[in-house]
Amino acid sequence: MLREPLGDPGLRLGFWRPSTRDWIGHDGAPLEPPKPGQGLTEVDRDGRPAAAIVHDVQLSEDPELLQAAGAAALLAQENAELDAAWKESLGELADSRARLVSVGARERRKLERDLHDGAQQRLVAASINLSLAGELADGNPQLRERVSEACSEVEEALAELRELAHGIYPQALGRWGLARAFEVLAARYPDRVEVIGATAARFPPEVEAAVYYCCLEAVQNASKHAGPDAHISIRLHTVADRLHLEVRDDGPGFEVTASHDGIGLQNMRDRLGAVRGTLEIVSQPGHGTLIAATAPVRHDP
Repeated sequence: MLREPLGDPGLRLGFWRPSTRDWIGHDGAPLEPPKPGQGLTEVDRDGRPAAAIVHDVQLSEDPELLQAAGAAALLAQENAELDAAWKESLGELADSRARLVSVGARERRKLERDLHDGAQQRLVAASINLSLAGELADGNPQLRERVSEACSEVEEALAELRELAHGIYPQALGRWGLARAFEVLAARYPDRVEVIGATAARFPPEVEAAVYYCCLEAVQNASKHAGPDAHISIRLHTVADRLHLEVRDDGPGFEVTASHDGIGLQNMRDRLGAVRGTLEIVSQPGHGTLIAATAPVRHDP
């Protein structure tokens, strides 16, 4: 940056290291002293040594130019430090979000297991006992009717609980991965949702959870807004070290630039952002909608 405008190809920069009270070069090594025909000009900042310029001795005749060059070097250094600190902060934030997602996924799986092994099993047992009680009430039609109603209520509660547990963390996702979980999801929308291709590979749990819930949200949005006759397709594949999800519908589409993200889309962006992924929405009136998500992955052994 400085050699060409100052006309000195041998110019070198150093920065003050307070811990050892010496000058260091850009590579962290001690700054070599001036050679014959060179001089050294110090540049202060807030009354303290900050930078040093080793330069052709002829430049000593223009000390203001050297001070301006030193100030430019210090500004470049400060910008580099700010950029490094900014990138480090972004990395720490991404790591923090990833840890939160991982903890949340573990807690959802634990809650799903607790519901399955606890409340669901109790309701199943209650349903069986009520059925047996109903068989013993043959001589009392009124009692038998009450028992039958109780059985129906228990079955409804069991179905609601299973649906709730499925929403917290689907068993298919934890046991078999995204491809199987998408098949189960598509089965909930017969003749409307199709999995046209999905890799059976397994990925880190936090990535699988983020991609699954992104797909779930996209399918729900499409089934709600694309119209009852719209067809929805799901595709999952990998390219290099990135996992790609595409949820496409042939509905009426919309103008993306004129729309605003709702809670669902924001949740999708947040989930993917926590695993360093991205979300893209491609749509225009009359041409359907594509939700494209991608996340970096490493294959589990």
